[in-house]
Parts: sequence; C-alpha cells; structure tokens
Amino acid sequence: MRLLTTPARPLVALILLMLALASLAACASTPDTTSPTEESHFGSVRIQFRDFRPGGSRLALTNESAMDRVDYYSQTRREAELKVTSDEIMNALVEVFSDEGFWDSARPGQPPSGADKPREGGQELHGILSVETADRTGWITFRKGLTKDELELFQGCSQAFVAIYNATAGYQLVDNPDGDALFKN
Repeated sequence: MRLLTTPARPLVALILLMLALASLAACASTPDTTSPTEESHFGSVRIQFRDFRPGGSRLALTNESAMDRVDYYSQTRREAELKVTSDEIMNALVEVFSDEGFWDSARPGQPPSGADKPREGGQELHGILSVETADRTGWITFRKGLTKDELELFQGCSQAFVAIYNATAGYQLVDNPDGDALFKN
C-alpha cells in the first residue's frame, strides 16, 4: 500500500539522509570499529541500482550484518560501486521501500543480468532497482510502457536509495591500471 504522496517523498529522502549523517557522525566519534552493530530487522540486505542508459550508474548498498565495513574497504578493488551502511540506516530504507509499495509491485527473484541492455516483455530496460534480504528478493524496473503509479514507485524508491548512497561514506581503494583514462568516457 502506498502511504506517501509524491510531495512527501523528498521529505522521506531528507529524513533518511539526516539519519545517515547522524550515523556517520556517531561512527566518526567512536574509534572502536569492532563493537557490535544494531541487529538488522531484515538480516543481510543488499540493494542495487542499475541505470542502463548511456553514462548510467551501477550502485549498491549493503548493511553491516552482511559485510564487515573495515574488512571490505581494506581490500583493493577494481570498482567502488558498493558501499556498506549501518543496519539502522538499511532498516529504515527497506521500511520506506515497503511503505511505498515496493514488495507489492516487485518481480520476485534476481533481476536480469549479463546484458548491457536487458529486455522485459519486448521492452528495453532503462533501469533496475533490486532488493535482497534474508527472507526475499525482488526488483522493479524503469522502462517504456509503465503506468504512472509504477513510474512514481521507481522514482520514489530510487531517490531514497540514491540519497542514502550519497550520504554513505565509501573508503574504497581502487586498482586503477587505466590511469587518468578511468575518468574519461
């Protein structure tokens, strides 16, 4: 059931952003990174956003119940698309998705992968937002032919996700054999 109107969505994103910043400030003032985190209501969670349009993004968030933040950021990687956030922030984000109606509209299981431009029902997908929790996995899409409600759902959930993603610090060391070509497309 959709509880939030379109004008309320920016407010939800702002609230989530404030929660994220408060969580980051708490982490910054607490040097002990081995202390236990708040238990996640949803277990291990991973949310992914993929934009298949030219120059589009691939972003992912996971929670501390799924991955140790220090361990993850301590390893050099080719990409820095994944960020680790607190269980508290992820709990709030998954609850916003649920309130918006994500699980009512989500296709069950994993989204299409492997293709640069995946298709569904003959339509090219422009974007995918997927959520994987300990109990269930589902995804919604952005493509031609969606209803107004489907478009609003994708927009609202995507905006909330991107707000939290941008507010989450990521300290990933990136292996960069391309030199400055990494920044040129």
